[in-house]
Amino acid sequence: MKKTGIILILFISVNSFAQRSVTRELYPAKYKTLKQALRNQSYARKVEVYNYSDSVFPNKELLKLKNVENICLRASMPPIKRLMDNRSIKRLKDIRPNMGDSTYAFSKIRIDTIALKQLTHLKYLTIVGFDFDRCLKDIFVVKNLAGLAINFCSISFIPKEIAQLNNLEILDLRLNDINSLPQEINQLDNLKYLILANNSFTNIPAEILHVKNLKEVNFANIEQRYDDPEGLYSPYIFHLNKIDYIRDIGLFTNLLELQNIKSVIVDMQTIEKKKELMLKIKNKTLIHKVKLFR
Repeated sequence: MKKTGIILILFISVNSFAQRSVTRELYPAKYKTLKQALRNQSYARKVEVYNYSDSVFPNKELLKLKNVENICLRASMPPIKRLMDNRSIKRLKDIRPNMGDSTYAFSKIRIDTIALKQLTHLKYLTIVGFDFDRCLKDIFVVKNLAGLAINFCSISFIPKEIAQLNNLEILDLRLNDINSLPQEINQLDNLKYLILANNSFTNIPAEILHVKNLKEVNFANIEQRYDDPEGLYSPYIFHLNKIDYIRDIGLFTNLLELQNIKSVIVDMQTIEKKKELMLKIKNKTLIHKVKLFR
C-alpha cells in the first residue's frame, strides 16, 4: 500500500465511529467532485476536494460555487521521500521503535477571510491534513456554520473566537493535539455534538459542563488503522486522550447528568476498568449514557 493514501483510509476508519449518532449533514453519503460541481455550478451543494494543493482557501474555483453548502477539503500528500529534505513544513514524527524516521507533512494553508465570506450559503466545512494552527480563527468568519470538522491538522489549541459560531451544532476536532478547550466554548448555545477523539486530553475539560444543549461527547481513541494493526505502513502516530475517568469520576458524573446529554463515548483499556467505572457511576440511567468504543 502506498503511504500517500494512508490519510484517506485513516479518515474513513475514524469517521465510522463518529457517525454512529452525529447527523449526516456534516458527513453526507455523496459529494460531488470539484470537477463535477464546476460543470453545474448552480446546483452544486456538496463538494469534496481531494489533494487540495493551493496555499489559500478558498481558491478561485471554489469561489465559483456560489450556492455550495458543504465543502470537504483534503490536503495533497507529497511522497514521503520528499519530506525528508523539507525543513520548512510542520511534521509529525513517528516515535515507535524500529520504524525509522518516518514523518507526515501537514500542508501549509492560509485562509482568505474576504473570499471565504463570499460563500454565503456555506453551512458545513470539513478540513483534513493541513497546517493552519496560527490562522485557525480565520475560519470563524463564517458565522452561519452549523458543522465544522478539523481533522488531522496538528492543531494544539482552539481560539476563543470560536464563540462567534453561534449556529454551530457539530464540532469535530478528532486527530489533533488539543489538551484543553477555551472557556468561550460554553457560549455555543446550539452545540450538540462534540468529537474530541484522538487528542491529548488528560482530564475531562470542565468547560463542556456549561454547554447547555450538548447531546454527545466523544473522547474515544483509535490507535491503528483497522487494516494495519501492526502499524507497518503508517508514516505517523496518533495522539491519544489519556483521561482517567475513574479518577475524574466527579466531573464525568456531572457530564452524564447534563440535561440534554444522551451519550458520552469513551474507551477503556481493560474489562476490569470498565466494571470499576460502572460501579463508581452506580446510577443506571447514567450508566446507559456511557458508550464504550472498545
